[in-house]
Amino acid sequence: MSAQANAAEREKLIFARIAWLEHRIEGLAGNWRRVPILLSTAALGIPAAFIWGIGIGFVVFCLGLSLGGVSAYLLAIRKSTCEDEIRVLRKELVRLHAP
Repeated sequence: MSAQANAAEREKLIFARIAWLEHRIEGLAGNWRRVPILLSTAALGIPAAFIWGIGIGFVVFCLGLSLGGVSAYLLAIRKSTCEDEIRVLRKELVRLHAP
């Protein structure tokens, strides 16, 4: 294979990867809608406090907050990683087209 064929194949793979990453970012946006629902599980601490006591209610409340917080953190990290990879791939495309 010639250098031009290799560059063309590499460019094709880069465009496919960028499209996949952009699709993944769109999918992550859908998951952001779940974060408030996960955070709302902290409200279960109130009935838990009445049924099993203040200590268990506090634990359930903290677990609900942790569940929502960790979910938001992981989604933010995934999105940031995808955006960083897209940036790197676009720089690679510029480098491929440079003389």
